[in-house]
Amino acid sequence: MPNLNLNILMKIFLEKTLDSDQPDKPDKANETLTLRESAEILGVTSETLLQWNENNILKASITSNGEIGYSKNQIDQFLQIKNQQQSDIKEERASQETAYSGQTPNSGFLGKLLDWLGYKFYEDEYIKDYLKSQVKESLTYTIHPPTKRTVSISFAMILILSISLFTQQHRIKTLIESIQKTLPNQ
Repeated sequence: MPNLNLNILMKIFLEKTLDSDQPDKPDKANETLTLRESAEILGVTSETLLQWNENNILKASITSNGEIGYSKNQIDQFLQIKNQQQSDIKEERASQETAYSGQTPNSGFLGKLLDWLGYKFYEDEYIKDYLKSQVKESLTYTIHPPTKRTVSISFAMILILSISLFTQQHRIKTLIESIQKTLPNQ
């Protein structure tokens, strides 16, 4: 059963229900239902009912035939508690939605983003601070100075180029002179 807190349901049921080990009264309200019939009425599987029995959520009784069964009264009480809890949850959600819709919308990009992403999911202050830091970090760009390795490699390249230009100065001068001689001849 999704959206149903079984621990709370177990506590409420154990407080309100009659002990299933008590002998059944002969009237119609206390007739014993089989495991399959009880599962169909509750809308769960037989395995779920067995798990609830193991977890003391809905205790089964053993019939005179040696089968696992539940009293009709027990199933009715369980359904009543389940339906009451589900209606309480729906009322709480409705009140939260009306309270949320009455609030002024968050201003700014981050507030609108949080509203769009997840209604109340990102309400935790830690998450809000984390998201703010991530947004700020992604929108800011800081220039970091080059590392020593980058500076030394750049300096070495400039040094090698300048030395090669200095040593090849005579060849460069000869090349320029030959280009100048060919240009006026055209």
